[in-house]
Amino acid sequence: THDLGKALTPTDELPRHVQHEQRGIAPVLALCERLRVPTEHRELAVIACREHLNVHRIAELKPATVHELIVRCDGFRKPARIAQLATVCEADARGRAGLGDSPYPQADTLRRLHAAAMSVRSADVAAGLEGPAVGEALRKARIAAIAAARGE
Repeated sequence: THDLGKALTPTDELPRHVQHEQRGIAPVLALCERLRVPTEHRELAVIACREHLNVHRIAELKPATVHELIVRCDGFRKPARIAQLATVCEADARGRAGLGDSPYPQADTLRRLHAAAMSVRSADVAAGLEGPAVGEALRKARIAAIAAARGE
């Protein structure tokens, strides 16, 4: 269901499907509502719809952008979502004709960068800080961990 937005592409934009990931969110939600899909699955479907192209091009994303992707997916509070998203994106890439056995390093990259960011704890960076400063220090340290995991 991650590509439902392609059906909403205006004909003057074809054969490209610009912004299909954003256009697809409403149809995914409507389908999930109609079929009474459990909330956890519905949330993953929306995340996959919205983020699959970002995962496909993860090597091009800046460390801060990777961090934002993880935050949008609530991947720090619900880390299993990132592994699930990686699997969905790998299935998308390999589901195309003739690509079933093709490598998809993006899945491992996403998992590795997420693990690096998850390794940073607020206790590691919060000494002497209070309130929003703790969150900002944690964000910066996690972005640095993502950059380090990429060898930057």
